[in-house]
Amino acid sequence: MRTQKFEINQQPFGEPDTKPLKNIVLKRDFSLLTFDAEYRRRETSFSISAANPCERAILAFFAHVNENGFSISESDLDDTQLVFKNGLLFSITIYKNTKEYQLIDSLDIFTEGGALTLMRRDPWEKLKLDKLLLESSNIISQSGDRQFTYHLDMQAFIFDTIKKMIESGGVRL
Repeated sequence: MRTQKFEINQQPFGEPDTKPLKNIVLKRDFSLLTFDAEYRRRETSFSISAANPCERAILAFFAHVNENGFSISESDLDDTQLVFKNGLLFSITIYKNTKEYQLIDSLDIFTEGGALTLMRRDPWEKLKLDKLLLESSNIISQSGDRQFTYHLDMQAFIFDTIKKMIESGGVRL
Protein backbone atom coordinates (compact mmCIF):
# COMPACT_ATOMS: atom_id res chain seq x y z
CA MET A 1 0.00 0.00 0.00
CA ARG A 2 1.13 3.56 -0.52
CA THR A 3 -0.03 5.04 2.79
CA GLN A 4 3.30 6.74 3.57
CA LYS A 5 3.04 5.07 6.98
CA PHE A 6 4.99 2.14 8.37
CA GLU A 7 3.30 -1.20 7.86
CA ILE A 8 4.22 -4.80 8.59
CA ASN A 9 4.43 -7.24 5.69
CA GLN A 10 2.59 -10.50 6.32
CA GLN A 11 4.52 -12.43 3.68
CA PRO A 12 7.93 -10.97 2.85
CA PHE A 13 8.73 -13.65 0.23
CA GLY A 14 5.61 -13.23 -1.92
CA GLU A 15 3.21 -10.56 -3.04
CA PRO A 16 3.19 -7.95 -0.23
CA ASP A 17 0.29 -8.11 2.22
CA THR A 18 0.78 -5.19 4.59
CA LYS A 19 -1.06 -4.16 7.75
CA PRO A 20 -0.76 -0.79 9.52
CA LEU A 21 1.12 -0.37 12.79
CA LYS A 22 -1.02 0.76 15.74
CA ASN A 23 -0.31 2.06 19.23
CA ILE A 24 3.24 3.09 18.33
CA VAL A 25 5.26 4.07 21.39
CA LEU A 26 8.90 5.14 21.22
CA LYS A 27 10.99 5.92 24.30
CA ARG A 28 12.43 9.43 24.31
CA ASP A 29 16.01 8.12 24.22
CA PHE A 30 15.14 5.94 21.17
CA SER A 31 16.06 2.76 23.04
CA LEU A 32 12.71 0.98 22.65
CA LEU A 33 9.94 0.90 20.05
CA THR A 34 6.68 -0.94 20.71
CA PHE A 35 3.64 -1.28 18.47
CA ASP A 36 0.68 -3.54 17.73
CA ALA A 37 -0.35 -4.92 14.36
CA GLU A 38 -2.39 -7.66 12.83
CA TYR A 39 0.14 -10.35 11.97
CA ARG A 40 -0.97 -13.60 10.35
CA ARG A 41 -4.60 -12.94 11.27
CA ARG A 42 -3.85 -12.31 14.97
CA GLU A 43 -3.41 -9.04 16.85
CA THR A 44 0.24 -9.09 17.96
CA SER A 45 2.41 -6.81 20.10
CA PHE A 46 5.95 -6.12 18.93
CA SER A 47 8.95 -4.70 20.78
CA ILE A 48 12.20 -3.56 19.16
CA SER A 49 15.06 -2.53 21.41
CA ALA A 50 18.09 -0.46 20.45
CA ALA A 51 21.27 -1.56 22.21
CA ASN A 52 23.76 0.85 20.63
CA PRO A 53 23.87 4.37 19.12
CA CYS A 54 23.55 3.07 15.55
CA GLU A 55 20.30 1.25 16.38
CA ARG A 56 19.04 4.38 18.19
CA ALA A 57 19.69 6.39 15.02
CA ILE A 58 17.48 3.94 13.12
CA LEU A 59 14.68 4.31 15.68
CA ALA A 60 15.07 8.12 15.60
CA PHE A 61 14.64 7.94 11.81
CA PHE A 62 11.52 5.81 12.33
CA ALA A 63 10.14 8.39 14.79
CA HIS A 64 10.80 11.25 12.36
CA VAL A 65 9.05 9.51 9.48
CA ASN A 66 6.19 8.33 11.69
CA GLU A 67 5.55 11.90 12.95
CA ASN A 68 6.20 13.83 9.74
CA GLY A 69 5.42 11.40 6.96
CA PHE A 70 7.75 10.73 4.09
CA SER A 71 7.80 11.30 0.39
CA ILE A 72 10.52 10.71 -2.13
CA SER A 73 11.83 13.91 -3.62
CA GLU A 74 12.60 14.28 -7.32
CA SER A 75 16.19 14.99 -6.30
CA ASP A 76 16.56 11.66 -4.40
CA LEU A 77 18.73 9.69 -6.83
CA ASP A 78 20.72 7.48 -4.44
CA ASP A 79 19.70 3.99 -3.34
CA THR A 80 21.69 3.36 -0.17
CA GLN A 81 22.35 0.16 1.76
CA LEU A 82 24.32 0.07 5.02
CA VAL A 83 25.16 -3.32 6.55
CA PHE A 84 26.26 -3.69 10.17
CA LYS A 85 27.56 -6.87 11.77
CA ASN A 86 27.94 -7.13 15.54
CA GLY A 87 27.41 -3.37 15.86
CA LEU A 88 30.22 -2.50 13.42
CA LEU A 89 29.88 -1.07 9.93
CA PHE A 90 30.43 -3.88 7.43
CA SER A 91 29.55 -2.25 4.09
CA ILE A 92 28.14 0.81 2.33
CA THR A 93 26.68 0.31 -1.14
CA ILE A 94 25.14 3.21 -3.05
CA TYR A 95 23.79 3.37 -6.57
CA LYS A 96 22.90 6.69 -8.21
CA ASN A 97 20.36 6.16 -10.97
CA THR A 98 18.41 8.36 -13.34
CA LYS A 99 14.61 8.17 -13.22
CA GLU A 100 14.94 5.67 -16.10
CA TYR A 101 17.20 3.51 -13.84
CA GLN A 102 20.39 4.17 -15.78
CA LEU A 103 23.45 4.00 -13.51
CA ILE A 104 25.14 7.39 -13.09
CA ASP A 105 27.56 6.56 -10.27
CA SER A 106 28.12 4.07 -7.48
CA LEU A 107 30.00 3.68 -4.22
CA ASP A 108 31.09 0.39 -2.67
CA ILE A 109 32.92 0.40 0.67
CA PHE A 110 33.25 -2.80 2.67
CA THR A 111 35.20 -4.35 5.52
CA GLU A 112 38.03 -6.64 4.51
CA GLY A 113 40.68 -7.90 6.90
CA GLY A 114 39.43 -5.58 9.63
CA ALA A 115 39.81 -2.44 7.49
CA LEU A 116 37.45 -0.50 5.27
CA THR A 117 38.11 -0.96 1.56
CA LEU A 118 36.89 1.12 -1.39
CA MET A 119 36.03 -0.67 -4.64
CA ARG A 120 36.20 1.82 -7.53
CA ARG A 121 35.04 1.44 -11.11
CA ASP A 122 36.31 3.14 -14.26
CA PRO A 123 39.00 1.90 -13.88
CA TRP A 124 38.40 -0.95 -11.44
CA GLU A 125 40.60 -0.84 -8.37
CA LYS A 126 40.46 -1.86 -4.72
CA LEU A 127 41.93 0.52 -2.13
CA LYS A 128 42.35 0.23 1.64
CA LEU A 129 40.92 3.37 3.28
CA ASP A 130 42.73 5.53 5.82
CA LYS A 131 39.79 7.92 6.42
CA LEU A 132 36.04 8.05 5.92
CA LEU A 133 34.19 11.34 6.52
CA LEU A 134 30.64 12.53 5.94
CA GLU A 135 30.09 16.25 5.46
CA SER A 136 27.96 18.55 3.34
CA SER A 137 26.08 15.68 1.64
CA ASN A 138 29.37 14.01 0.67
CA ILE A 139 31.08 10.78 1.63
CA ILE A 140 34.79 11.48 1.52
CA SER A 141 37.19 8.54 1.56
CA GLN A 142 40.94 8.70 1.61
CA SER A 143 43.57 6.14 0.69
CA GLY A 144 47.14 7.38 1.10
CA ASP A 145 47.37 10.74 -0.68
CA ARG A 146 44.31 10.02 -2.85
CA GLN A 147 40.91 11.39 -1.87
CA PHE A 148 37.56 10.38 -3.36
CA THR A 149 34.29 12.27 -2.93
CA TYR A 150 30.87 10.79 -3.55
CA HIS A 151 28.05 13.35 -3.52
CA LEU A 152 24.79 12.03 -2.08
CA ASP A 153 21.59 13.23 -3.74
CA MET A 154 19.09 12.71 -0.93
CA GLN A 155 17.05 14.62 1.63
CA ALA A 156 19.01 16.20 4.48
CA PHE A 157 17.35 14.17 7.23
CA ILE A 158 18.22 10.92 5.41
CA PHE A 159 21.84 12.06 5.02
CA ASP A 160 21.94 13.04 8.71
CA THR A 161 20.61 9.60 9.70
CA ILE A 162 23.19 7.83 7.55
CA LYS A 163 25.91 10.06 9.02
CA LYS A 164 24.81 9.23 12.59
CA MET A 165 24.68 5.51 11.76
CA ILE A 166 28.14 5.48 10.22
CA GLU A 167 29.71 7.65 12.91
CA SER A 168 28.13 5.58 15.68
CA GLY A 169 28.53 2.25 13.90
CA GLY A 170 32.07 1.54 14.98
CA VAL A 171 34.05 2.53 11.91
CA ARG A 172 37.63 1.54 12.79
CA LEU A 173 40.19 3.44 10.71
